[in-house]
Amino acid sequence: MELRTAKKEDLPALEMMFKNIVEVMYKNGITIWNECYPYEEFAGDIENKSLYLITDGDEIAAAFGVYNAVNGQDCFEWKDNAAKAVYLSRVGVNVKFLRRGIGKLVLKHALEMAKLQNAKFLRLLVSDVNKPAINLYRKSGFKQAIGVYNEFSESLNKNIVELGFETEG
Repeated sequence: MELRTAKKEDLPALEMMFKNIVEVMYKNGITIWNECYPYEEFAGDIENKSLYLITDGDEIAAAFGVYNAVNGQDCFEWKDNAAKAVYLSRVGVNVKFLRRGIGKLVLKHALEMAKLQNAKFLRLLVSDVNKPAINLYRKSGFKQAIGVYNEFSESLNKNIVELGFETEG
C-alpha cells in the first residue's frame, strides 16, 4: 500500500469508487452522501493538494482529505481551542478493501500529516448515524468533543447532525 497526493487523472476512478461507497452506505441506512457529495469537492481538493490516496498497485484503496479548517469546527469545545489542529474529512474506503485495516491506515497517515504540519491535534466531524466510522475513531483513541454541528444538506433535503472527535498528534 502506498500513499500519494491525488491527481486530476484519478477523478474517474474516484467517482466510481465513491458511487460504490454511497451504495453500500445506503444499504446500511447511512444516507449522508450522494452522487454529488463528496465527489464534487475532489477537483478543488486536488488543486489545493489536500486530497490523498492510499493505493494498492493501480487501484485506489482509500481517499481522504486533510484540511486546516472545516465547516462546523467552531461548534465544538475542543481540548485546546488555541492549539494548531488539522481536520480529516471526506474519508472513503473502496468497498473492495473493507475490513482489511484500511481505515486504520488512513488514520495513521493523517496523524503523520498532522505532525508534519506541526499540528497538536487531528480532528474530524462525523455524522451521528455513521456508527462504523465512530467505532473506528473511538477504537483508535479519538475522544469526542462536546457539541454538535447541524448541517442542512440541500442535495439530500435533510439535516445532518455531526459529532466532533480529536486526538493528539
